[in-house]
Amino acid sequence: MVAGNLSIEQRKWILKQYWKTENAKRVRTAWVEAFNTPPPTCLTTYHIRDKFDSMGSVANAPKSGRPRTEENEMRVTMTFINMPQKSTRCATQELSLPRTSLRCLMRKLNLKPCRRRLLHGLLEDDPDWRLQFCEIMRKPISDDRDLLAKIIWSDEACFKLPGHVNRHNCVYWADENPHWTILSQLNQPGVTVWGALSREGVLGPVFFDGT
Repeated sequence: MVAGNLSIEQRKWILKQYWKTENAKRVRTAWVEAFNTPPPTCLTTYHIRDKFDSMGSVANAPKSGRPRTEENEMRVTMTFINMPQKSTRCATQELSLPRTSLRCLMRKLNLKPCRRRLLHGLLEDDPDWRLQFCEIMRKPISDDRDLLAKIIWSDEACFKLPGHVNRHNCVYWADENPHWTILSQLNQPGVTVWGALSREGVLGPVFFDGT
């Protein structure tokens, strides 16, 4: 398959796949998996890449000049493929685009903001421990209906002095959720706060310099 027989959307798809892998053979493999049709040749992929590098567009420019919308769309695509964590403010300045135009192009490209969420790192044995706790508590609760009211439910949290990354401002722009993982440094200086709930009300908070 040669570049002249490809639509604009197909050329854009090939260019996106190439920039992700920088391997024309992998583009061919991904094409077969996605479309189940004969893939473009490696030479076609290189031609589309070189055309975008030299002209900023994968379309054949008319005599009156290359289409500006298509060019901006590809520039936005390449910007967030290379740096998906780039802010829209920086992208606006680098691409010299109005922010409203950038937003419209990003919606057209289906780029969604994926923000970080705090999740507990569960161990392999944690589900078994939970089930075992439920089995242990069933008989005492059936013998004493007020047992849960006699328990103090407590928890603690550590607040680190250097502070944590503001997750609201850390965005990963992508058409699919990348499900990334953030590793945090341990043993940073901070303060531990303990608190509890019981039938009598709230206990604490109690502050500790250590753990």
